Amino acid sequence: MLLSRVFVFLSATVLLAQSLGTNAPAPAESVIRVSVDLVQVDATVTDANGRHVADLQASDFEVLEDGKPQRITHFSFVPAGGLQGRGAKAVTVTPNGNAPTSAAAPLPKAEEVSRSVVLMADDLGISFADMPRIKTAMRKFVADGVQPGDVVSVFAASGGTGALQRFTRDRAQLMAAVERLHWIPGRLGMSPFNAISMGDPAIANAMARINAQLANSSAARNGVLSTGTIGSIRYAIQGLASMPGRRALVIVSEGLAYSRFFDDVIDQANRAGVVIDVVDARGVVYYGLTAADDVHARVGGNPMRDINRAQNQRSAEYTSSRNGLAVLARGTGGVLVENNNDVTSALHQAIADSNDYYLIGYTPNRADYGSAFHSITVRVRRPGLHVRTRNGFVGTPDVALAQIEPSREELMRQALLSPFQGDISLRLRVLHSAGPADLKTGRRQVLLRGQVEIDPKSIQFDERADGARVAVVDIGGTALGVDGKSVPGADQTYSMALNKKEFAETMAAGLFYQLQVTPPKPGPYQFLVALRDTKSGRTGSANAFVEVPDYSAKRLEVSSLELGAVGSSARIGRGFQPGAVFSFAADVYGARTGADKKPKVEFTVRLHRGPELIFTGKPIAMHEQKEGAQPIVSGEIKLPAFLPAGDYAVELVVRDKLAPEKTGTATQWAEFRLLPETAARTEGAGPVN
Repeated sequence: MLLSRVFVFLSATVLLAQSLGTNAPAPAESVIRVSVDLVQVDATVTDANGRHVADLQASDFEVLEDGKPQRITHFSFVPAGGLQGRGAKAVTVTPNGNAPTSAAAPLPKAEEVSRSVVLMADDLGISFADMPRIKTAMRKFVADGVQPGDVVSVFAASGGTGALQRFTRDRAQLMAAVERLHWIPGRLGMSPFNAISMGDPAIANAMARINAQLANSSAARNGVLSTGTIGSIRYAIQGLASMPGRRALVIVSEGLAYSRFFDDVIDQANRAGVVIDVVDARGVVYYGLTAADDVHARVGGNPMRDINRAQNQRSAEYTSSRNGLAVLARGTGGVLVENNNDVTSALHQAIADSNDYYLIGYTPNRADYGSAFHSITVRVRRPGLHVRTRNGFVGTPDVALAQIEPSREELMRQALLSPFQGDISLRLRVLHSAGPADLKTGRRQVLLRGQVEIDPKSIQFDERADGARVAVVDIGGTALGVDGKSVPGADQTYSMALNKKEFAETMAAGLFYQLQVTPPKPGPYQFLVALRDTKSGRTGSANAFVEVPDYSAKRLEVSSLELGAVGSSARIGRGFQPGAVFSFAADVYGARTGADKKPKVEFTVRLHRGPELIFTGKPIAMHEQKEGAQPIVSGEIKLPAFLPAGDYAVELVVRDKLAPEKTGTATQWAEFRLLPETAARTEGAGPVN
């Protein structure tokens, strides 16, 4: 069911033979250089009140590499307006340090840009209760905080459309990107901490084993979703690497546990000259009881001990998740803003941190750095001041790019690996499934299928002598693992020739494309897709986070849940009208068979509004399957007409009645949006990730 690859325009379906190629990231030119000739870092200096200090000289600084003092040879102060905006000069320090000579600073790619800011909402780790406050803070920044020298992008960890993520000063576009953010079933539910449940012992004790299993499953999934956030941070850094001005990645999150990938991420940011500032949106954290906690008196046990234990666990969870955020900020010279219940103020403080900085360089006393990590310490000699900078670098020198006309392959790599470019609107939805089991090993190949909806109005169609409209596009896709490695994906050139009727219908209906990527193993991936119009040079891109289960494990697993409006031509849209009927379907893997060689599987459909469960259906037996066919669960859901507009999710719970509950239950989610009646008539489909 999930294996086809098609490009659809109008009512025609064209099967494509797609070639697989490696889409490895191209090395990006770094502002922060690492070579045998120069090591260059940026440093932010503040006074006791947190105000930036702008009047220091090279002699006020001391730089140590691996604990050894270094002689500063390059020094400049870059104010909020940028080198060009304030007439500042880059200074080369002479050996005696007293008679500097000035040299005009190199111009950035765009003279008016002094700062490039990515505002990233870690929606994989934000609670339902706090998402509205975060969106309000982002709206306030877009309305009042974007400076004349800024270009800004609003970015979601779970993925998004490149046309909305692109760097811009257009407040309307930035507001649209902010409005697109919403809570998703990620690492957190209603609030940053799970509720304490200590009610009637007959109920509590009966649920203890189930709750323990759910806690273990949740912990494992949270680890996967954390690596998803890390992958999105890598992706954002890659996109920032070629931007002008100071490069700031501002992450709004509610915690991220430290992992073994952090050192590589910090080194990537340091090489790209990206400062990571972090806002912990939890504010001042309270570990005590809330209205959501159930602590009714019960007979037996020790309620106070259990309450204290739960509160201590909350404290430990906070410390762990806070430490990861702190490491990212500290390692790149950024700031962690925490213990502030005013998210708007905290966000302003984090973004303002990248306003003014010093650029300091020194010539190392060595011919080779090797590949080891080398620490950097920057001190300021004036009393009462604080300095923040990057904590070091890995010794591998930066790679110089040849100044040649980029090839088609290079242009496509740039479009794939930068989420912040493009004029062509793409919408992406990613589905995961698996191939048939190997007869010898029993293992299944993981399959990722990207469904792409393309707005053809931004593609340049030329008119031929016979009246046909023609266009040629390059389209490709790939998947990035959490280690930053690229998985081979599709990359092809596609030609279109449409008669007058086909062209008109295509402009109205859009283009639809499907591509397949086969990752080597299960786990979290960032799925990327890009399109390039070869005539105009315009590009479009989109990305999405996907968590791929292990279909080869000896347990029940379910593919992605596909939704579709019954009677609608929309292909990947997940926007429906109240009262609409939509279908759902998913493949089932690993189900046991009985003596009759047939599986005994049942499924339950649940409906959520945000984290709130609003409907649970009765268990339904899977319909009769053909012998040897891939088992499928499917059905239709009629939405009540009284449901208000907003974000919803369908949860499909599949149960193998022949297997133990621990290994015989699998769950999949699919988000959708109920549109207001007027929007449903005009849009036909809501935003999709």
